[in-house]
Amino acid sequence: MTSRDDEGAHRAWSWVRSMLRSPTRVESSTTLVPHRAYPSEDARSYAYDQALALQSALVMDDLTTAPVLARGLVALQTQSGQQAGGFVSSALRSNPAGGEPIYRTGNTAIALYSLLSYLHRTRESEPDAPAIRRAADRATDWLLRQQLPGGPMAGLLTGGWDQDGAGRGTRLPFASTEHNLDAWHSLSRAGEALNCPRCTAAADTLRDAILGILWDPSDGGFLQGMRPEGPDRVEPLDVNSWGAIFLDAVGRPEHADASLGRTAAFAVSDRSLSGYLAFRPQSAVPNPVPSVWLEGSFGVALARARHGGAGYADTMAGLAAAQRPDGSMPMASSADVDRELSTESSVAATTWFILAGRPHHADSLWSAP
Repeated sequence: MTSRDDEGAHRAWSWVRSMLRSPTRVESSTTLVPHRAYPSEDARSYAYDQALALQSALVMDDLTTAPVLARGLVALQTQSGQQAGGFVSSALRSNPAGGEPIYRTGNTAIALYSLLSYLHRTRESEPDAPAIRRAADRATDWLLRQQLPGGPMAGLLTGGWDQDGAGRGTRLPFASTEHNLDAWHSLSRAGEALNCPRCTAAADTLRDAILGILWDPSDGGFLQGMRPEGPDRVEPLDVNSWGAIFLDAVGRPEHADASLGRTAAFAVSDRSLSGYLAFRPQSAVPNPVPSVWLEGSFGVALARARHGGAGYADTMAGLAAAQRPDGSMPMASSADVDRELSTESSVAATTWFILAGRPHHADSLWSAP
């Protein structure tokens, strides 16, 4: 990392930390970061953003802020009932326990990985370490309950749970490639970190299912996912970048080459930036807005760094001009309503910038099995 890059990372982290403060009562603070820089104190927080913020605190070696973020993440975890251990997708900062009961496997997997990273960094020295470990144990149990024991998608984890009109939990029948990649990293790490043999066994089964069901050898890439009625062939950026990180981790570098190669179809330039679209042009998305998606573009950079480094510096350089004077990164270079992308400053984009900027840090996302 150059001195300029390091200065940019520190400015980005300063902005993320500032999101912990209440925008209307400067003297107060919270343990949750908002999704974006909302003017309202009653902003919404997402488990995904909170987990990335915690991972970034560890990468930035900020062990003062990390426990605050870890406590906030645990506040989004359901403690009892059918979904015990799962993390709600989002909640109001003022009422984390009141989050709508919507659960996504990928969110819980990334939350678990961040908690395990926190435990690895702090060991048992922090007073809240036992509570964090219990939260990690519960998250592991929730993930294991999503793994299918049989059928055409055997070994994969389903997408999570929604609510029907009567307020009953409804299991999502599809298996998302992104969710399953997240889950493999988390269950693999939990096997060692939590001394959990069943986690290791589940991760091994999941690895084989990802390679056997979600990788399409005829197309040389990952599907978006699998549904009971068949493959989901819409192609988002992340299955290629996150997929390459997984493939390198499981010893399939030639597949990782192919996966990273597919990102070329997503390349786009907009407003002095060069990066990647969220979805390449395809029949389901025939005319995407030519907008650089910052979060996903930094994901490509991280994958390139893990795959030997070719193209990494150029990818980071093409995105550098997006950083704003306050240190934040926008969600996208131009708004794309259909993809739900705006130009607002984004916690996810800013934390991905931090993580991509320090790709080999011992506490970086998906840095260890």
